[in-house]
Amino acid sequence: MDIKKLLRLDNIEDYLKLDLFSLTTGLWLTSMKYKYYAYRILHKYARYNPILQFTSNLENQKELITKREFDVLIVLDACRYDVFSRVVYKYLDGKLKAVVSPASVTIDWLKATWLDRERRDTIYVSATPMVNKRSLLKSFDAKHIFYDIVEVWDWGWSNDLGTVPPNKVNLGVKVALSRAKLKGLKFPGMMRLVVHYVQPHSPYVMLGSVLSKLSKYDDNKRTNYRLCSKKVRQICWKILY
Repeated sequence: MDIKKLLRLDNIEDYLKLDLFSLTTGLWLTSMKYKYYAYRILHKYARYNPILQFTSNLENQKELITKREFDVLIVLDACRYDVFSRVVYKYLDGKLKAVVSPASVTIDWLKATWLDRERRDTIYVSATPMVNKRSLLKSFDAKHIFYDIVEVWDWGWSNDLGTVPPNKVNLGVKVALSRAKLKGLKFPGMMRLVVHYVQPHSPYVMLGSVLSKLSKYDDNKRTNYRLCSKKVRQICWKILY
């Protein structure tokens, strides 16, 4: 996959014209195009929307990320609170609460969350090519923000699944910790980790045919959450214990 060519395109329509993706991923990109437009319209008229008025009373996610002294921040791309709350305690302990995301699509979230200042004490383990150290995106040049980036998207992509599976991200965490150790950087203490999984975002990695993905959308979505939660638990045990 020619990632440089892909990321310099202006819109999703051009993504699809390149014919670089499987049918499943192409369908996902098409759905994302219309979801993106719908979210923009929704936020434009937020003052008339009772759901968005309700979320205004919740804590701001970016403020929590900025103010808290975390060792590891795990990002689950497109993770919905309502679905996550149904599966999370089968795999993880702790307190769960809803917050307001600074954006509704990945690239907007990255810019809103990280562009305000450098994070030279942070290693970013990324399953998305939007976070890279090759200056592929002019609007979000991650190499000037983070100390190091482990580009799991580059070597962990599965052509069969049309995405980066979560076990490859876990391997990326091990790579990040090994790099830090070789450079004499203490973790935790001197460095932090941001671990960005593509899941539970579609495509749904536990499934087979395209028809099964389309006909059992809600069940498949929850399966993706379960798989990602399981892999997150595994890497938490690796890091913390």
